[in-house]
Amino acid sequence: MPVFSTIGTAMYNKYSNKYSNKDDKFMRDLINKFWPLIYVAYILETIIWFWGLYLYFKCNWAKGVVSSNSDKILGFLGWTCCHPFYLMYHLVRPC
Repeated sequence: MPVFSTIGTAMYNKYSNKYSNKDDKFMRDLINKFWPLIYVAYILETIIWFWGLYLYFKCNWAKGVVSSNSDKILGFLGWTCCHPFYLMYHLVRPC
């Protein structure tokens, strides 16, 4: 689930390196101000991740579904590497 966590980590590293020696209060205030948004982002990312996993199995391994090995491999790579786009793809083009 790298999308939101990578953005959050990058912001944390940017501000922590810049202000860690000068003012730890800034980081505490920043985290205290945005912690609800951070948790909502993690929850949404987890939901998207599991929904993408469900769609991967539904579209490639369900009974009566005929898909080639390349479709299965590309679907797996799409789901693992960029699950938000994989989910949008399957919302636009259902199985």
